[in-house]
Order: sequence, then C-alpha cells, then structure tokens
Amino acid sequence: MNLLKALQGVEQGGQGDVVLTVEDVFSTYLYTGTGAALGIVNDIDLSTEDGMVWIKNRDAADTHVITDTIRGAGNTLTSETDAAEVSDADTITAFGTTGFTLGADVKVNTNTEAYASWTFRKAPRFFDVVTYTGNGVAGREIAHDLGVAPGMIITKVTSTINDWFVYHKSTTATDALLLNTIAASSGGSLYWNNTEPTDSVFSLGSGSQTNNNFNTYIAYLFADDPLGPSGDGSDGMIACGGYTAVSNPQEITIGWEPQYVLVKKTSAIGNWEQADIMRGITTGGFDGWLIPNTNAIDYNTVDIVDITPTGFIQKLSASGDYIYMAIRRPMKTPTSAGEVFAIDTKDGSTLPAYKSGFVTDASITRNIDSVTNNYTSTRLAGTGLLQMNSTGAEATAPDWTFDYMNGFNKDAGTDTTFYSWMWKRAQGFFDVVTYTGTGGTGLFDHSLGVIPEMIWFKNRDGVANWIVYTSATTGLILDSTNKAPPPITWFNSTAATSTQFTIRDTSGSNTLNAANVAYLFATLAGISKVGSYIGDGTTDSSNIIDCGFSVGSKFVLIKRTDEAGDWWFVDTMRGFTKMLQLNTTSAEQTITAIVADNLGFAVTQEATANLNVNTATYIYYAIAV
Repeated sequence: MNLLKALQGVEQGGQGDVVLTVEDVFSTYLYTGTGAALGIVNDIDLSTEDGMVWIKNRDAADTHVITDTIRGAGNTLTSETDAAEVSDADTITAFGTTGFTLGADVKVNTNTEAYASWTFRKAPRFFDVVTYTGNGVAGREIAHDLGVAPGMIITKVTSTINDWFVYHKSTTATDALLLNTIAASSGGSLYWNNTEPTDSVFSLGSGSQTNNNFNTYIAYLFADDPLGPSGDGSDGMIACGGYTAVSNPQEITIGWEPQYVLVKKTSAIGNWEQADIMRGITTGGFDGWLIPNTNAIDYNTVDIVDITPTGFIQKLSASGDYIYMAIRRPMKTPTSAGEVFAIDTKDGSTLPAYKSGFVTDASITRNIDSVTNNYTSTRLAGTGLLQMNSTGAEATAPDWTFDYMNGFNKDAGTDTTFYSWMWKRAQGFFDVVTYTGTGGTGLFDHSLGVIPEMIWFKNRDGVANWIVYTSATTGLILDSTNKAPPPITWFNSTAATSTQFTIRDTSGSNTLNAANVAYLFATLAGISKVGSYIGDGTTDSSNIIDCGFSVGSKFVLIKRTDEAGDWWFVDTMRGFTKMLQLNTTSAEQTITAIVADNLGFAVTQEATANLNVNTATYIYYAIAV
C-alpha cells in the first residue's frame, strides 16, 4: 500500500479503492463454547490481511488468549502474565477471510461456557501489528504502516519472560505502563528512548523491556485518529486520549459514539478495564467489564461507564489521571431491510429466545393472543423494560438481555403466541439514545447520521407519556389515541438535525436528573419510510401509499392525526389482516384495513380501524420486505 492511500484511510485492490469502515476492521464477537472445532464468523478478513485476536472466557477464571497472523495461529500470549509465547495448536487453529477457527482448548472453547473475542484487523489509520528482533541499541526505529502517529503501542517479548510494556500518547514517550499489572505509569528512557512515535516509525530504548539484543518482540499499534481522513470526525474509527478525573460522573468527549473502551489509571495503581456494547455498557445500569491484568470472569455488578453519542461518561473515577482507547460503533448504512429489522416468535428451539440474524439493539414484544402489554427493551438500557401502552416507569427484567450476536432474551421457554419485532441501530435507519434530563430545554446528541423524521421519547424513571416528535411544533402521544394537539412547545419549536434533537421538561421527557430514552426513525430509500397520507374513503384498496419499495412492506404502523385514533400495526409474518395496537393491551384483531402492495401498502376504509376516512390525515412508518 502506498503512503498516500494509507494517509487517506483507503485500501488499494483489484476492484478499485475501498473506503474502510469500522465494521471492516474490528469486531466484538460473543460465542458459547462447544468443546469441538468451532468457526467464528465475524466478517473480518484475517487471511489476506494481518491482524490480532484477543479471547477471554467470561464464565471461568481462564487466561486471556492473544494471538495474531504474524506469529501464526496457535502461538499465544497472555495479557495478565509476563510469560513467553506458548505454542498451543488447539486454540486458534486458522485465520480466514470472514473470521477464525477454534480448536477445543478449554481456554477458548469449553463446552457451554461464554466467551468474548475482539478482532483487530491491520488497516491504515486504525491498527497495525509488527514483529522485530531486538538489538540493544538506543534509538532503534521500527517501521509501521498506520500512516498516522500511533496513540498507543503494546509490546511484548515473545521469546522469554518479561512484562507487557505500553506506550500511550497521554503519558508520552518518557513513561510506560504494564498491561499485566496494576502499576502506575513509570518513567525511563529504556522503553521508547524518550522519543515520540511518528506516522511511519516508533523508537526503542536499549533495555530488555522493548529492545534486548537477540530477543523477539511483537508490537500492537493503535492509531489516534478520531477525526478520520475527512478531518471532520465523520469517518474516524479510533481514539486514544487521557483525562484527569475531577468530578463524578465525568464526561469525555471524542466526537462520536464508541462501542469499545479500554481505560487505565496512570497516576496511581489501578486495573486495566475493558468494556464493550456487546457484553453491555448500559445507561444507569451495571456494565460488563473484563480486566486484562487478571484472569477474572466477566463482572457486571458496578456502573462504571455510560456511552453517549459523542463519547462516554466515567461514573466511578477516583481522582487522578487516566488514559483510554476507544473504538467507534458500527458506521455502515444498511443496503437491505433484512440487515436491520426482523420478526420472530418464542419457539424455544435455541437461545436467544427471539432470533433476528443480526446484532439487535431494540425490540417490541407481546403476546398477540391475549390482553397484555406491548413491552419494549433496548441494548443501552440493559435489562430495563418499558410498556408502550402505559405511562409507567421502567421495570427490571433479568431475562431481557442483549448479549447475543443474533437476537435477544435468554428465557428458554416456548410460547409461539409471543412475538418480537427487532431493530438494529444503523446509519440513516434507526437510532436509540439514552440521556439524563437537564430540566428546562435540553439539546441532546444522536448518532442517526440524518435528520430524524419521527422520535419516540419516554421518561424511564417516572410516570409520563410516550411523546412522539413529528416536527418542531407538532407531536403525538404513543400511549394514547389523542389527535395531534395544537402547536406545542415540547420541542421548543426547534427542528431536529442530523446530529441533535431538542426536548423540554414540559413534555415529561426532560425532567431534571431523570433517565430517558429516545427512539429515532428515518426514511432510508428502499428500506424504511416515515411519511403521511390523506384518506379517500375508498374500500377497494385503491389508496396506495408509495413508500418507494419494490416488493412491499414487511411492517406498517399507522396513526390518525386529525382526530382520535389508535396506533395500528401489521406485518407479513402474521399477515396483514392481523392487526395490533401499540397503545392498548388488546389482543390481535382480524381487520382488512391495510393491504399489501409492492410500492409499500394500500389502505381501505373499515370502521374498526378507520385508516382511510375521507380527507382524514395520517402518519405512518413502514419497513420493506
């Protein structure tokens, strides 16, 4: 790869230059061990590209296992010890174009036990892995391909016993940290020769720490590039920074929302702490943490950090200096509805209880045959559960977990009358924001990437309506049949933008210090449509609502706005004649009011639903097949 391409953050290939996103180069993948050969498909190419895989058993005090394509499959290091490289052919047995393959070693694949894996692929402006043989000469330079100066370098001698030494930009090249201990930052020229790394090399001292004569070393380099090739933050994928804890909680601004955070106190002793959104970084709840300097199991009994659309909030930072490395949440815009929306029943076959085929971020779940609530849950709220037909506060539901790659909920029971409608957060399609109320008028960030056309708000801590934003001065109530009120001040007459929304305390969703959630919806060509229509009173399906789809809608939600009306929804899995209401506990009803059509859907006038009353106005949300 030439330097210009590296600096631009693109790759050269036979099909032309490919702009990388974080999905191409990083994956947190959770899996359950089988005790037999197991393929992990995380869509990271480790066969034609180099990279590193880090694995930890979440259920047992097994060692961290780190290997890479440079040293080869089966050659492992452990982050919590100073041990030399060990050859274990039954750990990672092969690297592939879409992931890696595991053997039956108990450290990576004990039957029925839960594991986390983190895969870093070599890429400009993100990550590099290099190996070298020490020569004991101070000022030795080692070349790398990041194309930008590394923000963090982790080195380990592989041929003998010694600690893991870590450079971080915030502690500078005059200091080093030890990955395998709780030690504070310590100074000395033997690590990096007191020389800051550049966009092409990093320097070594003369000591055994990083450059002992004849010893072999591995170095993992992490870029600090929050702004990305564009320089405006829209394509940045990784950030390395530091902060001094002066308050609790304390917000750290990166400019985008992370999916993975590694934190270490540097001014005094303290663990390395590793969190990701797959195992759970919840707002106001307990977070999943693993500790690289110990073999401890995954623990989630403390609220340490909250994720925000522009960074993260440290919740338990004792005073002192800290460093972090953060990786951005998924960035790609979906190309099909099946990537981001799914419907499933609770068939009891295998966990998770509801399967989507993708990482699920939010759901609506209910029993379609009985009088019951419409429940909603989100990854960012952890096991918190809200009722969409109720003003009630959030309850805790331990089974409603999201730490699966293909769905959610760990209740192994069977009841096929229970359905779940599942969404994945994605650019231009759908987003979830959890935020703490500021009182008065609040301006909050989001990660949707486009202007939201509909937002659902709910106070998680108190009794309050679900508020629906449809424009700067108009709104609805999701748990009510109410028509749109006269011009309102819930949104301070301020339209949402591609990065922020406004909500006032008068809505009930910005009460001072209360926890809140917002669901943001947008039109994505060929995948989703937020729109409106006027009824014509016909009963022959001639009032066709064109959503720009080619094979029709999989899901349709409609609400009348000029008069009272329920929030009716249908889907293809149950059939469009089977209608439910978001705002009530009523069981499924057979009504022919929404009809399938390739362009989107059609509406017919039917007295129970009243979804095509002549001259009446309606809003709708549809997702394509």
